[in-house]
Amino acid sequence: MGVTINSIKTTAILFTKKRKISFPELLINNDIIPYVSYFNFLGFIFDEHLTSKQHILSLVDRCSKRLNILRSITGLTWGGNRYLLLNAYRGLIPSVLDYGAILFSSASKYLLDKLDTIQYKALSISLGSFKGTAVSSLQFECYEPPLRCRRNISTLKYLTKIASIPHCSTADILNIKYNSKLSSSNFSLIRFSKTRFLQFT
Repeated sequence: MGVTINSIKTTAILFTKKRKISFPELLINNDIIPYVSYFNFLGFIFDEHLTSKQHILSLVDRCSKRLNILRSITGLTWGGNRYLLLNAYRGLIPSVLDYGAILFSSASKYLLDKLDTIQYKALSISLGSFKGTAVSSLQFECYEPPLRCRRNISTLKYLTKIASIPHCSTADILNIKYNSKLSSSNFSLIRFSKTRFLQFT
């Protein structure tokens, strides 16, 4: 039995870096399928140029609202202490910033800096630090790694996982050799795309 496609709920997107392009006409049941510049698939927003801009801006908007929750439970003479605020931060924000990190880790520095600002504000609120305090000092005080490190760890764990799966099509595409002894809990080196070597921790 075939799959019935609802043409009303269907949209199309063309991934390209070109600015001037001609969109081919797509029809389903004689209905013209409209083109969009970005779409949400399983919680990740893909844009037509694959810059991750829309997804990162969406993350900033979501996390900014969660920062207001932290602000609402702070105060000089009342409210949660630093440990409660840090636990609230760890429960509300990192999981949002980590989702799909492998996909947007190659985004421009300008966009990734917006996510770093979210972490900086959250740690600053949790510690009640003065404006202008170095982000590295806040991360050290809170035992929180930079978001860049979190993204790298997520990527390494994912590559380790697929490298340990026999006949994995993703590993074949990335030219990662299968290693039956490889696991995310040990140190190993695997070859990635023939020219890059990644260390797993």
